[in-house]
Amino acid sequence: MTQQHVVVARYRGVAERTRGELTGVYHNAQHAPNFTGNTKEMVSKDEEDVPSEPAEVTLPPLTAEKLFRRMETILTEAWDLMATRDRTNMDATGDIVVGGETLAEGLPLSTLLSLEKQFQDMRTVVRSMPVRDPSKVWAHDRDLGFHRAPEMRRAKTRKAIRPIVMYEATDKHPAQVQAYPVDDIVGHYVTTEFSGALSAQEKESLVDRINTIIDATRTARTEANKTEVVDLRPAAKLLGFVFGPRIVL
Repeated sequence: MTQQHVVVARYRGVAERTRGELTGVYHNAQHAPNFTGNTKEMVSKDEEDVPSEPAEVTLPPLTAEKLFRRMETILTEAWDLMATRDRTNMDATGDIVVGGETLAEGLPLSTLLSLEKQFQDMRTVVRSMPVRDPSKVWAHDRDLGFHRAPEMRRAKTRKAIRPIVMYEATDKHPAQVQAYPVDDIVGHYVTTEFSGALSAQEKESLVDRINTIIDATRTARTEANKTEVVDLRPAAKLLGFVFGPRIVL
């Protein structure tokens, strides 16, 4: 018996070819000269004076009947394969198993395909996320729900002018004083950093788990694709209903 993956692969090629051929049929159907022809003949009144000329015959290169038959030929294979693929998909299922544990059972093939794509999108998101600065020691604050780094203190200063006695006063000279600018510490800025990001190890571990589930989903999809096909052939009757009664060859 034919397995589903064979039908799926075959349908891709047939569908692509069908689209191309139907485009050609569509363009031919719009071109009126394809359906027209004529004969042209010169019949002489006096054969002795001017002989008759052979008739020029131009037949229509295309008829509606020929075009419809071509459409039937093109669509029959594509529709039968499509119906067979979709009907078999109704029976094609797989289980997602990781480490001997079945995480999801009997998932349809279409679901497995969607999950694989969405897991890949999830991995892209995780890989793009920032991580906490590894140079800092972080602790989780349960009340706030963030990670907290140790406090950092930075002095708050204010410019001031202070006199400095260069020479003490004597009985002969007054003291010599010079003013100097100084930075007086008036307090401290206390800064605490918070982070909602992952650690580098957490990010790596999460990506590894997503890779594992992607591999398991692919395995399930492979098993589902081994389902034996249910062969359906609806095209002949469907197209026969549309074209058959109207065509006389």
